[in-house]
Amino acid sequence: MLLITIIKNESDDGYKEFWKTYLYYCFTSEEIVQAEKMILPYLVYNHRSYSYICKNFYPTYTSNWVPQKLPTMTISSEFDYITPPDLFMSDPRYQRDTIYNIILKDVGHFPWLKGKTPLNHAFKTFQEEYLGI
Repeated sequence: MLLITIIKNESDDGYKEFWKTYLYYCFTSEEIVQAEKMILPYLVYNHRSYSYICKNFYPTYTSNWVPQKLPTMTISSEFDYITPPDLFMSDPRYQRDTIYNIILKDVGHFPWLKGKTPLNHAFKTFQEEYLGI
């Protein structure tokens, strides 16, 4: 209902209010305090672009390209409901020797809020095991 109001009223303030209700899809409860200080103040709340993608992109989008030979890393977070781990982990197309799928534990859509160590470890593993760097 709130999303419809944002689109109908074409309000950046309405879109900003929408984000307040959307926090639990992006952040764990522990991350919200940090997000309110480190991320939300810097977001651009543009209702026009969001309305456009809701009407013209989301209804028809499908993921068609899957890397065949290109070494690829997918990073998912355990509590990310925007891009949940199942997008890659349950899709057999992403289960191949050239794709490194990782799920970061106890974090949401912005995993670096709780620290960079697990993310850095994932990149280091990918570089060493898939790129030979």
